Amino acid sequence: MPKPRERSWSKAGVLVASIMVIGFAANQSRADLIFGLHVGASPGIYLIDTATGQTSLYRSAPMASLGNSLAYNPANDSFFYTRSGSSSPQVVLNTTSGSEIVLGALKTTNGVTSGTFYNGSYWVQPNYTAGILEAWQFGGGVASVLRGIPAYPTTVTYGDIASDANGVTYASHSRGMHRYDLNALAAGCTALPNANVFQMQLAFGPTGLFGLSGSRIYRINTSNGAATPISQVQGNFQFIDLASVPSPGGLGLLASTGFVLAQRRRRLRQDGRSATTEASRR
Repeated sequence: MPKPRERSWSKAGVLVASIMVIGFAANQSRADLIFGLHVGASPGIYLIDTATGQTSLYRSAPMASLGNSLAYNPANDSFFYTRSGSSSPQVVLNTTSGSEIVLGALKTTNGVTSGTFYNGSYWVQPNYTAGILEAWQFGGGVASVLRGIPAYPTTVTYGDIASDANGVTYASHSRGMHRYDLNALAAGCTALPNANVFQMQLAFGPTGLFGLSGSRIYRINTSNGAATPISQVQGNFQFIDLASVPSPGGLGLLASTGFVLAQRRRRLRQDGRSATTEASRR
Protein backbone atom coordinates (compact mmCIF):
# COMPACT_ATOMS: atom_id res chain seq x y z
CA MET A 1 0.00 0.00 0.00
CA PRO A 2 1.57 3.33 -1.00
CA LYS A 3 1.91 5.75 1.83
CA PRO A 4 -0.39 8.79 1.40
CA ARG A 5 1.54 12.02 1.57
CA GLU A 6 -1.37 14.05 2.98
CA ARG A 7 -2.58 12.67 6.26
CA SER A 8 -5.93 13.62 7.71
CA TRP A 9 -4.47 14.18 11.17
CA SER A 10 -2.46 17.17 9.88
CA LYS A 11 -5.59 18.94 8.61
CA ALA A 12 -7.51 19.27 11.87
CA GLY A 13 -8.06 22.74 13.25
CA VAL A 14 -6.42 23.57 16.54
CA LEU A 15 -7.57 25.84 19.35
CA VAL A 16 -4.46 27.53 20.72
CA ALA A 17 -3.84 29.78 23.66
CA SER A 18 -2.91 33.38 22.95
CA ILE A 19 0.60 34.07 21.69
CA MET A 20 1.24 36.22 24.73
CA VAL A 21 0.48 33.34 27.11
CA ILE A 22 2.62 30.91 25.12
CA GLY A 23 5.49 33.38 25.04
CA PHE A 24 5.18 34.00 28.76
CA ALA A 25 5.23 30.29 29.60
CA ALA A 26 8.13 29.57 27.27
CA ASN A 27 10.34 32.59 27.90
CA GLN A 28 9.67 33.48 31.52
CA SER A 29 9.53 30.07 33.17
CA ARG A 30 12.50 28.71 31.17
CA ALA A 31 11.24 25.30 32.23
CA ASP A 32 11.96 22.09 30.38
CA LEU A 33 8.50 20.58 30.19
CA ILE A 34 7.76 17.06 28.95
CA PHE A 35 4.55 15.05 28.63
CA GLY A 36 3.83 11.98 30.77
CA LEU A 37 1.12 9.32 30.38
CA HIS A 38 -0.33 8.48 33.80
CA VAL A 39 -2.08 5.10 33.89
CA GLY A 40 -3.15 4.95 37.55
CA ALA A 41 -6.40 6.29 38.98
CA SER A 42 -7.92 8.97 36.70
CA PRO A 43 -5.56 8.29 33.78
CA GLY A 44 -4.42 11.27 31.76
CA ILE A 45 -1.65 13.14 29.99
CA TYR A 46 0.33 15.51 32.21
CA LEU A 47 2.98 18.16 31.77
CA ILE A 48 6.03 17.47 33.95
CA ASP A 49 8.48 20.19 34.95
CA THR A 50 11.83 18.41 34.80
CA ALA A 51 13.50 20.94 37.13
CA THR A 52 11.05 20.56 40.02
CA GLY A 53 9.13 17.36 39.33
CA GLN A 54 5.84 19.25 39.57
CA THR A 55 2.99 18.12 37.32
CA SER A 56 -0.15 19.60 35.83
CA LEU A 57 -2.97 17.81 33.99
CA TYR A 58 -2.88 18.61 30.27
CA ARG A 59 -5.69 16.36 29.02
CA SER A 60 -7.70 13.38 30.18
CA ALA A 61 -7.08 10.01 28.50
CA PRO A 62 -9.87 7.59 29.49
CA MET A 63 -8.40 4.61 27.58
CA ALA A 64 -4.90 5.03 28.99
CA SER A 65 -5.23 2.53 31.85
CA LEU A 66 -3.74 -0.05 29.43
CA GLY A 67 -1.73 2.54 27.48
CA ASN A 68 1.91 3.01 26.49
CA SER A 69 4.08 4.37 23.64
CA LEU A 70 2.94 7.99 24.01
CA ALA A 71 3.77 10.45 21.20
CA TYR A 72 2.70 14.04 20.53
CA ASN A 73 1.81 15.65 17.19
CA PRO A 74 2.28 19.42 17.61
CA ALA A 75 0.68 20.18 14.22
CA ASN A 76 -2.80 19.63 15.65
CA ASP A 77 -2.20 19.17 19.38
CA SER A 78 -3.04 15.46 19.36
CA PHE A 79 -1.51 12.41 20.98
CA PHE A 80 -1.06 8.80 19.97
CA TYR A 81 -0.53 5.85 22.24
CA THR A 82 -0.86 2.10 22.08
CA ARG A 83 -3.38 0.11 24.06
CA SER A 84 -2.70 -3.50 25.01
CA GLY A 85 -5.22 -6.22 25.74
CA SER A 86 -5.31 -7.97 22.36
CA SER A 87 -2.86 -9.99 20.23
CA SER A 88 -1.80 -6.82 18.39
CA PRO A 89 -1.46 -3.39 20.04
CA GLN A 90 -4.25 -0.93 19.23
CA VAL A 91 -3.44 2.68 18.30
CA VAL A 92 -5.46 5.32 20.15
CA LEU A 93 -5.78 8.90 18.89
CA ASN A 94 -6.36 11.50 21.64
CA THR A 95 -7.66 14.71 20.05
CA THR A 96 -7.64 18.36 21.08
CA SER A 97 -11.28 18.10 22.17
CA GLY A 98 -10.37 15.30 24.59
CA SER A 99 -12.17 12.58 22.63
CA GLU A 100 -10.38 9.30 21.96
CA ILE A 101 -10.61 7.09 18.88
CA VAL A 102 -9.23 3.58 18.38
CA LEU A 103 -7.69 3.71 14.90
CA GLY A 104 -6.82 0.03 14.60
CA ALA A 105 -4.07 -2.51 15.22
CA LEU A 106 -0.36 -2.36 14.44
CA LYS A 107 1.26 -5.08 12.36
CA THR A 108 3.15 -6.77 15.18
CA THR A 109 2.42 -9.35 17.84
CA ASN A 110 5.45 -8.36 19.92
CA GLY A 111 5.08 -6.12 22.93
CA VAL A 112 5.12 -2.38 22.19
CA THR A 113 6.11 0.10 24.90
CA SER A 114 7.93 2.83 22.93
CA GLY A 115 6.70 5.54 20.58
CA THR A 116 7.70 8.87 19.02
CA PHE A 117 6.29 11.26 16.42
CA TYR A 118 8.33 12.61 13.51
CA ASN A 119 7.62 14.02 10.05
CA GLY A 120 3.91 13.24 10.14
CA SER A 121 4.26 9.62 11.26
CA TYR A 122 3.83 7.76 14.54
CA TRP A 123 6.91 5.56 15.02
CA VAL A 124 6.62 2.57 17.34
CA GLN A 125 9.34 0.22 18.57
CA PRO A 126 8.32 -3.44 19.08
CA ASN A 127 10.42 -5.54 21.45
CA TYR A 128 12.79 -8.17 20.00
CA THR A 129 12.56 -6.60 16.54
CA ALA A 130 15.37 -5.45 14.23
CA GLY A 131 13.53 -2.36 13.09
CA ILE A 132 10.82 0.16 13.84
CA LEU A 133 7.18 0.42 12.78
CA GLU A 134 6.13 3.55 10.91
CA ALA A 135 2.39 4.13 11.29
CA TRP A 136 0.08 6.73 9.81
CA GLN A 137 -3.63 7.43 9.72
CA PHE A 138 -5.32 6.01 6.63
CA GLY A 139 -8.97 6.97 6.30
CA GLY A 140 -10.61 6.00 9.57
CA GLY A 141 -7.90 3.54 10.52
CA VAL A 142 -4.16 3.10 10.72
CA ALA A 143 -1.58 1.58 8.39
CA SER A 144 1.89 0.48 9.46
CA VAL A 145 5.03 -0.95 7.92
CA LEU A 146 8.26 -2.26 9.46
CA ARG A 147 11.38 -0.27 8.59
CA GLY A 148 14.52 -2.33 9.11
CA ILE A 149 17.58 -1.04 10.99
CA PRO A 150 20.86 -2.93 10.29
CA ALA A 151 22.67 -4.27 13.36
CA TYR A 152 19.82 -3.25 15.64
CA PRO A 153 19.70 -5.37 18.83
CA THR A 154 16.97 -8.03 18.73
CA THR A 155 17.36 -9.56 22.21
CA VAL A 156 16.26 -6.51 24.21
CA THR A 157 13.08 -4.99 25.60
CA TYR A 158 12.60 -1.26 25.26
CA GLY A 159 11.81 1.42 27.77
CA ASP A 160 11.17 4.16 25.24
CA ILE A 161 12.33 6.04 22.15
CA ALA A 162 12.46 9.81 21.52
CA SER A 163 13.29 11.83 18.40
CA ASP A 164 14.69 15.32 18.09
CA ALA A 165 13.47 17.86 15.51
CA ASN A 166 15.78 16.37 12.86
CA GLY A 167 14.72 12.75 13.31
CA VAL A 168 17.75 11.64 15.34
CA THR A 169 16.25 9.03 17.66
CA TYR A 170 17.40 7.61 21.00
CA ALA A 171 16.32 4.19 22.26
CA SER A 172 16.67 3.14 25.91
CA HIS A 173 16.49 -0.63 26.34
CA SER A 174 17.42 -3.48 28.66
CA ARG A 175 21.09 -3.47 27.59
CA GLY A 176 21.80 0.24 27.28
CA MET A 177 21.04 2.92 24.70
CA HIS A 178 21.30 3.27 20.93
CA ARG A 179 20.98 6.19 18.52
CA TYR A 180 19.84 6.19 14.88
CA ASP A 181 18.40 8.57 12.26
CA LEU A 182 14.84 8.09 11.05
CA ASN A 183 15.87 9.72 7.76
CA ALA A 184 18.71 7.25 7.20
CA LEU A 185 17.72 3.94 8.79
CA ALA A 186 19.92 2.00 6.35
CA ALA A 187 22.94 3.55 8.06
CA GLY A 188 22.19 1.44 11.13
CA CYS A 189 22.53 2.45 14.76
CA THR A 190 25.21 3.55 17.21
CA ALA A 191 25.57 2.23 20.77
CA LEU A 192 26.10 4.95 23.38
CA PRO A 193 28.96 3.73 25.59
CA ASN A 194 28.21 5.49 28.90
CA ALA A 195 24.52 4.58 29.28
CA ASN A 196 24.11 3.92 33.00
CA VAL A 197 20.32 3.73 33.48
CA PHE A 198 18.47 1.14 31.41
CA GLN A 199 14.89 0.97 30.05
CA MET A 200 14.12 4.60 30.79
CA GLN A 201 11.15 6.56 29.50
CA LEU A 202 12.50 9.27 27.16
CA ALA A 203 11.41 12.71 25.95
CA PHE A 204 12.95 15.84 24.54
CA GLY A 205 12.32 19.13 26.28
CA PRO A 206 13.26 22.50 24.79
CA THR A 207 16.90 22.21 25.91
CA GLY A 208 17.70 18.53 25.64
CA LEU A 209 16.87 14.88 26.27
CA PHE A 210 15.35 13.68 29.54
CA GLY A 211 14.71 10.26 31.02
CA LEU A 212 12.43 8.87 33.70
CA SER A 213 13.06 5.73 35.74
CA GLY A 214 10.56 5.13 38.53
CA SER A 215 9.96 8.64 39.83
CA ARG A 216 13.52 9.88 39.20
CA ILE A 217 14.07 12.38 36.36
CA TYR A 218 17.40 12.43 34.51
CA ARG A 219 19.12 14.69 32.03
CA ILE A 220 20.77 12.56 29.34
CA ASN A 221 24.02 13.29 27.53
CA THR A 222 23.13 12.65 23.89
CA SER A 223 26.79 12.09 22.97
CA ASN A 224 27.43 9.12 25.25
CA GLY A 225 24.11 8.18 26.94
CA ALA A 226 25.15 9.08 30.51
CA ALA A 227 22.14 9.92 32.70
CA THR A 228 22.43 12.47 35.54
CA PRO A 229 19.61 12.67 38.14
CA ILE A 230 18.13 16.18 38.44
CA SER A 231 14.76 15.87 40.21
CA GLN A 232 11.93 13.57 41.23
CA VAL A 233 8.27 13.48 40.22
CA GLN A 234 6.11 15.00 42.95
CA GLY A 235 2.89 13.21 43.92
CA ASN A 236 1.48 9.74 43.50
CA PHE A 237 1.73 9.17 39.75
CA GLN A 238 2.36 6.16 37.56
CA PHE A 239 3.92 7.54 34.40
CA ILE A 240 4.21 4.62 32.03
CA ASP A 241 5.63 6.67 29.15
CA LEU A 242 6.80 10.15 28.11
CA ALA A 243 6.45 12.31 25.00
CA SER A 244 8.47 15.27 23.78
CA VAL A 245 7.37 18.90 24.05
CA PRO A 246 8.37 21.09 21.07
CA SER A 247 11.09 23.69 21.47
CA PRO A 248 9.91 27.23 22.36
CA GLY A 249 10.18 28.33 18.74
CA GLY A 250 7.77 25.59 17.64
CA LEU A 251 5.22 25.56 20.43
CA GLY A 252 1.79 24.78 19.03
CA LEU A 253 0.31 23.39 22.23
CA LEU A 254 -2.11 24.96 24.66
CA ALA A 255 0.04 26.78 27.21
CA SER A 256 -2.34 27.19 30.13
CA THR A 257 -0.85 24.31 32.12
CA GLY A 258 2.66 25.54 31.35
CA PHE A 259 1.58 28.92 32.66
CA VAL A 260 0.41 27.29 35.93
CA LEU A 261 3.78 25.55 36.35
CA ALA A 262 5.58 28.83 35.68
CA GLN A 263 3.50 30.54 38.36
CA ARG A 264 4.34 27.78 40.85
CA ARG A 265 8.07 28.09 40.17
CA ARG A 266 8.00 31.87 40.61
CA ARG A 267 6.09 31.53 43.89
CA LEU A 268 8.69 29.07 45.15
CA ARG A 269 11.50 31.47 44.25
CA GLN A 270 9.67 34.44 45.76
CA ASP A 271 8.93 32.52 48.97
CA GLY A 272 12.61 31.60 49.23
CA ARG A 273 13.74 35.19 48.72
CA SER A 274 11.18 36.47 51.24
CA ALA A 275 12.39 33.98 53.86
CA THR A 276 16.02 34.99 53.23
CA THR A 277 15.19 38.71 53.51
CA GLU A 278 13.22 38.20 56.72
CA ALA A 279 16.05 36.20 58.27
CA SER A 280 18.58 38.92 57.42
CA ARG A 281 16.50 41.51 59.24
CA ARG A 282 16.54 39.61 62.48
